[in-house]
Amino acid sequence: MSGFVPSTGKPQQPSKGVRIAKRAAIAVLVVACMAALAWVAVNVAFKAVDSSLQKKQVTSLSERTALTNLSASLTTAPDLTGFAYVDTANLIGPRIENIVVGEVVEGKSGADEEATRTVSASANYRNSSIEVVVPVTQPYAFDNDESTWVAGEVTLGQPVVSPLRAPSTAAIEAALPELLRAYDASLADRFAECSVYVSSNMDEKGGTATATLSKTEKNKLVTCDVNLSATWSASTGWQLAVTSTGKVTTSEASASNDPGTATMSLECTSGELVELTGTIESIDGVIVLRTDETIYVSIDGKGVTTNRFCLTSASDDREVSIGARVTLQGTISAGGSISQAPVTIAVTDIK
Repeated sequence: MSGFVPSTGKPQQPSKGVRIAKRAAIAVLVVACMAALAWVAVNVAFKAVDSSLQKKQVTSLSERTALTNLSASLTTAPDLTGFAYVDTANLIGPRIENIVVGEVVEGKSGADEEATRTVSASANYRNSSIEVVVPVTQPYAFDNDESTWVAGEVTLGQPVVSPLRAPSTAAIEAALPELLRAYDASLADRFAECSVYVSSNMDEKGGTATATLSKTEKNKLVTCDVNLSATWSASTGWQLAVTSTGKVTTSEASASNDPGTATMSLECTSGELVELTGTIESIDGVIVLRTDETIYVSIDGKGVTTNRFCLTSASDDREVSIGARVTLQGTISAGGSISQAPVTIAVTDIK
């Protein structure tokens, strides 16, 4: 017989050593795949952390930094030259409030554009007459090389101006000739040269005032009351207008130079500062001070006896009521706008 074994018809099984070798190869392949996947995961995680750190750095802009940059940029007060009958000088500020640091606007990827954002706030100014609020904005761009925000130029919005007090009586007096001419040109011509006393009922919301005009014509006292109103305009300040006028009245002007009835005397010169105490009255529309004493007044060597003095304005914001008890200071001058008050005091202070 020959030396080979006949086939049985069944496939032969790999040996035990071959099977072990295959299993080891598969295990190595699985480990290699898992290692590759782990490397990818770690790389993605590092990129995410790096991106997060960069984003955190880009978005970091504090309100303190924004305040410092706004304060350095706002070096001049707003221009309010168009506002009438208010003091626009000596504004104190700015006091910066309501700071809002805007969201980051990312630059386009691959376009080498910087991230940007905008800071908004309000700059507040004030003096004794007005309060001003100016909306402001300041753009920022992120400098990638320096890793910091760089501030741009400040843009000012439209100022919002609010009054803190009424227009001054001195401002009303100064505006009266033009206002009266716009209302009644003939009356303005007649009282072109006259004494004026303003009694104001105005406050920071506006209101009304009465200007008493007085002058002497051919030894007759001529007086007229002019009524005015004041309203506030957000764009132009106080708007004054004459609303009505009273009747023009005349009376004889006279003065007594008899010192016999006087209870005290006052010797002075025109323009000298005096102080008197008494009660505020209105005679034919003219504001006068009725003194407690009947005074013999000698002005520049000429004497007159009286207990009433015409009052005119010489400084701002003298607002007194009829019947008020006051002590006032002012400069004295001979002559008065009514016969009952032949001496005039230009009031500088009322207590």
